[in-house]
Amino acid sequence: ARRPERRSWRELVGFVWSGSSVRPKDSSRVRGASAGARLTAVFEAPSFGNTTKALKYSSPNLSMTPMKTVSSLVLVLLTGTLSALAASGWQTDFTAAQTAAKKDGRAILLDFTGSDWCGWCIKMKKDSLDQKAFQEFADKKLMLVEVDFPNNKKQTDEVKKQNEGLQKKYGVDGYPTFVLVDQSGKELGRHVGYLKGGPSAFVQKIEEWTKTGASKK
Repeated sequence: ARRPERRSWRELVGFVWSGSSVRPKDSSRVRGASAGARLTAVFEAPSFGNTTKALKYSSPNLSMTPMKTVSSLVLVLLTGTLSALAASGWQTDFTAAQTAAKKDGRAILLDFTGSDWCGWCIKMKKDSLDQKAFQEFADKKLMLVEVDFPNNKKQTDEVKKQNEGLQKKYGVDGYPTFVLVDQSGKELGRHVGYLKGGPSAFVQKIEEWTKTGASKK
């Protein structure tokens, strides 16, 4: 059979990895939420006739053998997405967080907040949520989901609809409200308002909720 005429094409794909999602963008940088690793991802896919022969992956920080197949790349990207979700960092997609929580056997902490106007929400974030002690605990035990109701911060229609549904489902009418749920969405415990005592007090409360929930199973 006659070999089809060789036609080559190049596609540059960039990714912004923010822990919960991976989305395409022109200038490529990837940030790992836990390790802080950065890399430039350039994909070159030569084509022979109608068959994509191979895909070259170039990265200064990750070790990969060149000429991986397309199917291998897809598997790597899917695995990386779940790994990013498992790392510390607040997600906005509750369904994606549930998927990762089921995979890793974690509880999910929902933070109902008004991130750009609620003074007590901002103070709780500064005093507890942004502290290393809490972040290290969450890194091992939790999936974190921010359910935000801002005044000026832009959100997609999907996120707005999801957040309104979660607010109604869990009966939240004040901020901040923290609700710990299991992988199915069943409530394990909640705290309304600012909690004194810093990250240690908050971690202790979450551990109490987890133990209580486990004893009821």
